[in-house]
Amino acid sequence: VRLVGRRTGHLLGVFPTPSDLLAFGDAYDGARLVTGGRGVLRVWETTPVPELATRVEGQGRAFALLAPDGRRILAGSETGGVVLRSLDPSGEPPTEVPVQAPADGVFAPDGRWFAVRDQGGIVIGGQPGEPFVRINSSNGTPASLAIADGLIAIGTAGGVFVGTTEGDRLVARMQLPDDQMAMAVALDPASREVAVGTNVGPYVCALDSPGTPRSLEERPSMSVAYSPEGRWLAVGGVDGLVALRER
Repeated sequence: VRLVGRRTGHLLGVFPTPSDLLAFGDAYDGARLVTGGRGVLRVWETTPVPELATRVEGQGRAFALLAPDGRRILAGSETGGVVLRSLDPSGEPPTEVPVQAPADGVFAPDGRWFAVRDQGGIVIGGQPGEPFVRINSSNGTPASLAIADGLIAIGTAGGVFVGTTEGDRLVARMQLPDDQMAMAVALDPASREVAVGTNVGPYVCALDSPGTPRSLEERPSMSVAYSPEGRWLAVGGVDGLVALRER
């Protein structure tokens, strides 16, 4: 695994991970990196030099995420389980997340919430001891999800649904033309806008005036992301190119 600076693009370090690497993720400040392989998770300190900090034995991992502060791991196994685990030895015990055949997960930028996508919908979790919330999907397995500032966006075949992380209110519903698949979604709570990447192209839509999203271009897009300050929207296409759009 090669660690590259978010802003400079410079190579910061190379981590000697085993050949069974299945998943990896990093904390938002870049100070920690987690890698997942068959039967073990490894947490690395990235500065001043790459160094193995923690080794966690367990099931094989399908995905591995670090919370933004680098203190918790959300790990999904190939056998169907998801565990939320503290890296603090005196922290809360591991928590099983009630999911079915997990696909992936995501932490909110502030670490307050996390969500896991499975074959039936989305499971949302918060702080230790808080109940989990399930949002079932009527359009089959959700294809994508994003979470930020108390909102969660769920992309499916034909549309995107935006609700609260408490699962008690639908904020917006956007219909995609011709039942396109929402392969990626991103939220910008400051401007109350959602971006969607589909098998036809990227779209954007205001949460306060939902309906049919506005098309940006016809280029199949597998990833979308807003910059932290909301000035830029990045769109990654299946052609291998990333387009940066100033908003």
